[in-house]
Amino acid sequence: MASRSTINANNYEQQDEEAGEGYAMLPNASSHAPGYSPLSGAAANSRKQWGKKSKALVFVGLSFVFGFIIHVAYTLATNFTSNSAKIPPYPSNGDLVHDSESGHLSSDPMAVVAGHSKYKSKEQVKELVDSSKGYFVRDYSVWLGWNNVRYIIETTLLHAQILNRTAVLPSYVYARACEFDQATCGAFAVQVNRGKAIGTGQWDDLPEAEQQGWKIPLGAMIDLDHLSHTYKNFITLDDYFDVEGLPADIIAMNGQWQQYYNKDNSYHVIENDDWDPKEIVRVDRVGEPPISDPQAVPEGLTPAKMEEMFGEESVQDLSYLRIVLQSRGFKMPDDPAGAFAALGYRLMYTYDKVGGMDFLKSPINPIARVAKESSLRGLYEDGHDEEAKIFHVQGEIHLYRPPGSVHFTSKGARNDFKKIILQDMRPLPRLYQLAAIIDERMREKNDGRAWTAAHLRRGDFESQGWAMEANFNDHLDRIKDHLNSGIQMINKNPKYLHKISGSNDSPKMPQQGDYFYIGTDERNATNLEYVRSQGGVLLSDIVTPTDRDELGPIALYTDVLSLLEQLIMANSAYFYGFALSSVAGGVVNLRTAEKYNPKTALIDSF
Repeated sequence: MASRSTINANNYEQQDEEAGEGYAMLPNASSHAPGYSPLSGAAANSRKQWGKKSKALVFVGLSFVFGFIIHVAYTLATNFTSNSAKIPPYPSNGDLVHDSESGHLSSDPMAVVAGHSKYKSKEQVKELVDSSKGYFVRDYSVWLGWNNVRYIIETTLLHAQILNRTAVLPSYVYARACEFDQATCGAFAVQVNRGKAIGTGQWDDLPEAEQQGWKIPLGAMIDLDHLSHTYKNFITLDDYFDVEGLPADIIAMNGQWQQYYNKDNSYHVIENDDWDPKEIVRVDRVGEPPISDPQAVPEGLTPAKMEEMFGEESVQDLSYLRIVLQSRGFKMPDDPAGAFAALGYRLMYTYDKVGGMDFLKSPINPIARVAKESSLRGLYEDGHDEEAKIFHVQGEIHLYRPPGSVHFTSKGARNDFKKIILQDMRPLPRLYQLAAIIDERMREKNDGRAWTAAHLRRGDFESQGWAMEANFNDHLDRIKDHLNSGIQMINKNPKYLHKISGSNDSPKMPQQGDYFYIGTDERNATNLEYVRSQGGVLLSDIVTPTDRDELGPIALYTDVLSLLEQLIMANSAYFYGFALSSVAGGVVNLRTAEKYNPKTALIDSF
């Protein structure tokens, strides 16, 4: 089978001056995550029993599905942080949840997420806001897939940090699918018609059931306790409404900031069209330009010639610009900052596209770029003196822009943003714990050997013609070919094999023909059986009803399960993904945070 072009997700060697830069990564997440505690009961015991009894458990698991639904519907006896702590029953749709200690008010019946502590009290919110210059708010496209919402939140945290403001995050996102019937799923989260909720006809042609979404709290997707410890200066929209005395029932369904949210507070906005029009390059802060060094400019190179080489482009990659300059007889010094400054240009820093595409926004390939000094427009300069209580960056600004929607004028600032992505933004500890258990189950299925994983994106990609292969079987065969190549590479280079999570032990070397994990949105039963016949293991094959029970009601929603799958795939010895799917970016981020060898993740592109 002919192979399309591929690129290693962390190919540092191609990055010119940026190669070999140090990285501040997380410790092993599954052993050090705040709030980590072993899974209780049968879920923990099943770690030792899974290998030889997997088929039986799958059969028994199917028999218990309805028991699980009934159990979850009437009791929530498992707390994520303590087996003895009880979670209050969830109210019916539309009822208000009121926490008498924190004063938190929400119309969301999933406002209390198992494993997450109380929201900030009104006094804590006031203290946070008073310690900063005010609120930083955004418009959140809450109807998008989680990884795209994550990009927007990461960028919000960055921009609030630059302006020393308190970030206001969305209180909820929309889960786009549910594992069970609508009545069951609607018992634990407000069910909405997504198109009507956000005012679009985008899904009108779909069957009514496929137009539905479920409003789930942000705390189901992000460990807000951890974020409070590491990033600190943020609140949710519910918190904002609480402290500002606004009624919860006026929160807009589309995630966009509404003018009536401002109440009597002073307000400043950077309108969407003013973020980065063609004539400017948006940076974190302009600051003082580098010291000019005219002596370092190659003889004969002038600002006019530089402008000619840029053409209509406002930004050029440094590595590309070096080649163009050299082809014209101009060799730039190893440290070109002073030379560029003398010519009226500035070095900037960001992260490169993954797989040549702009959909993953992962902080894995650090690069330098060059722009004309006069074109730089700093967010800091635009906002640090602004006295308005509310600072609003309007509209959608993450598409076709670098991670963080700005270029950085220092490497240090770029690394600070990487910390937000890799260390501050984390899923709930319980998802890490279950992913570690499934890692062990996969090894047991392979007699103690490490295993591989891939993301097989179909669904909307198939209907849009974006899937890697039009034919499903060809798509899976393509994946198997790449996973086998990864197994060969690891066997030739054992140093690439990472240790077992939470242990100093290494698994046995993987072998071709072993079971491999497939994360997928494919729902065709015939295709899924083909995956199994080829040695693929699906989430439904390896997650037990007890696992789902311990996760609680969030396990009903496929968006949460997709996040679990990203954590599972991140534990694999070798991962293969697609540059058009942001799920692959989530996996790559998690692997990078764990310091897994970059050569063990391959992101495919057309």
